[in-house]
Amino acid sequence: MKLAFYFLIVLWMPVKVFSQFSEIGVGLGGAVYYGDLTLDKAEDNFKLVRPNIGVFASHHFNERFAIQVGIQNFTLTADDALNTRQSVRTRNLSFRSNIWELALKGEFYLIQFDPNRNYFPFTLYAASGVSVFYHNPKANFAGQYYALRPLSTEGQGLPSTPDSKPYSLVQVAIPVIGGLKYNISQGINIFIEFGPRFTFTDYLDDVSRKYAVGSELRNIKGDIAFYLSDRRLTVDGEEKKYPDLQYRGNPKSKDIYFVGLAGLSFNFDDVLSGLFERNVKCPKF
Repeated sequence: MKLAFYFLIVLWMPVKVFSQFSEIGVGLGGAVYYGDLTLDKAEDNFKLVRPNIGVFASHHFNERFAIQVGIQNFTLTADDALNTRQSVRTRNLSFRSNIWELALKGEFYLIQFDPNRNYFPFTLYAASGVSVFYHNPKANFAGQYYALRPLSTEGQGLPSTPDSKPYSLVQVAIPVIGGLKYNISQGINIFIEFGPRFTFTDYLDDVSRKYAVGSELRNIKGDIAFYLSDRRLTVDGEEKKYPDLQYRGNPKSKDIYFVGLAGLSFNFDDVLSGLFERNVKCPKF
C-alpha cells in the first residue's frame, strides 16, 4: 500500500509543479530590409524601418518549451537615392513591398517560465522555426506604383535570358528570434522580441542579377517595364543607358529582413479561470 501511495504522489507532482497553458498576444514594432539596396551606413538604415503589427497564439508544454503560430504584417522598402555612394545613387533603384508572414516557431525559455510562480516572473527566450510569407515588390514611376514581377525587369522569361525564371511571390524563411517576457499580473505578460528572417530568395527587392536587354524588354513588356528595369542616371540627372546585361545586383547572397515586436500577451487559461471565479457563484442549498 505504501508503494502504491508513493507512486501516486510521483505521478501527481509534475501536474502540481506546472500546468500546461495557452497564450495569446498582440504586438507592435518595426521591420527593416537587408539586401542589394541596403544603405552603406548602418545607422542610415533606420530610415527604412516601417511599422509592424502581429498576433500570435502559443501553447506551453512545460517551463522550458512552447510552440507558437503567428501572423505579422509590415512593409519593407529601400531606395538608392538615400545611399552615400554616388555609384549606387546612379543606379537609382527603389522598391517597397507589403509583407504578410505566417510563422510556426518553437520557443525555448532560457529561464524557466511559469506565470504562477510569483517569486520569479521574468524570462529570456529564443525561438526558431519556419515562416511562409507573401511579398510583392513595387516601384514608383511618374507618381504611380507598379508591381515589378510582371514587368520582368531582369529579363525573366525572355528569349535573351533563358536561364532567368520569374520568381514566386510566396516564399519561405527561417526566423531566428531572441526575446524577453515579464508576467506583470495573473494571466498578463509584456514581451519584446527581435530577430532576422533568413529567406531563400534574392528578389525581395526585385533586384538580383543583370539588367535586361532593353530593346527586347521594351518590345515585349512595354515602356513601363523598360523604364523601371534600368533607371541609371548621370550626375546631372539626365537618363543614361549602359550596355545591356551588366550586373545590377549580387546573386550570390539571399535577402534578409529583420522584425521586432513588443506588446501584451494573455495566459488564456488563467484569464478564463479568473473570470469564472469572479463572475460565477456556486448555488446555495
